Amino acid sequence: MRVKRIHKAIAKPVSDVGAKLAIVSRRDVRIAFAQFGAINKQDIADAIGRRIEALSIRVPPPRKKWEGEDKRMGLFDAASRALTYYQMEEQAPEEHDART
Repeated sequence: MRVKRIHKAIAKPVSDVGAKLAIVSRRDVRIAFAQFGAINKQDIADAIGRRIEALSIRVPPPRKKWEGEDKRMGLFDAASRALTYYQMEEQAPEEHDART
């Protein structure tokens, strides 16, 4: 519910400036990164780090069960959604346009 409110809150300002808003779900990210054997956030961050040299030094080490999430993980969350969006656009741009 909170995420839906956020989407609604930013949809109009984005539209007003002529930009396009695309929603990329966690499920979309998991599907996109499954081809690399990435099944969790750490695996996805590792996969991004292996493919984008500039981010490779920023990949956080795997966390222990008692540790909180590393603050750098937000960078990889954003990168994973951007990369997933571009992959979705390449695979089926007309289908993706219907979801934006």
